[in-house]
Amino acid sequence: MADRYLMQLAAQCYQEANEHADAARCFVEAGEQQRALDIYLKQQMYAPAADVYRQIGPVDHAGWLLADRIGDVPAARAIVEEHGDLTEVEGFAADGLDEQIAVVRREKERYLDLQDFEGAAHQRDLEKQLLNRRKEMPERLGVSLRWRLVQARCDAAEQVAARRGLKVLLDVQRALAGVTTLDTQPVEEWAVSVATAMRRHDQAALVFAASVRGLRDNAIRRWRQWSTQTLGEELVLPPGIQEGAAR
Repeated sequence: MADRYLMQLAAQCYQEANEHADAARCFVEAGEQQRALDIYLKQQMYAPAADVYRQIGPVDHAGWLLADRIGDVPAARAIVEEHGDLTEVEGFAADGLDEQIAVVRREKERYLDLQDFEGAAHQRDLEKQLLNRRKEMPERLGVSLRWRLVQARCDAAEQVAARRGLKVLLDVQRALAGVTTLDTQPVEEWAVSVATAMRRHDQAALVFAASVRGLRDNAIRRWRQWSTQTLGEELVLPPGIQEGAAR
């Protein structure tokens, strides 16, 4: 405990002296990896940040830093190979799952009307399973999309498997537009980076457009910033789109 306190104190002293690398190192030794990670990311020290992500997760963030910020594609691919979940989760098909839940509920009511309580209990168990799947779907979808984007960023760096990259970008667009509980960040940011690395600015624009359709917070502002910084042009959208989307 004393050693941890001393490391925390040392880290704070290094922070006050703007010795960021030493401050982060002391936080790591004090067991406060998240505080170290915050420093590494803020100071754009991506290699040690990737190391921390490997320790505390999410590990896909380590793969992304290696592929996108550091350019160490072999290391990024090794992480994808060891830890990646590249399953194409059909999380956008929520309507299909909702239909299954509705059918099971009708069957449960039918069994109750027949006083077949065993059959009703079975349907109730099925309903619970489907509801749990419905609840977990956005998280599973987000994890899958992030890993596939790491892979796509590696592909873009090596100029291979363009079709696979376009497929994940399409899936990201569908998710951003339709899965309201999907965590926008970092999926949108990573997808735009992949599209840019592929020199497909049209796909980057489609990603932003999907976020606008999904009413993601500040989607239009991010789109404007990207257009100015990447294309050197001011984004012009129809007034109706601006009125219907979060700014």
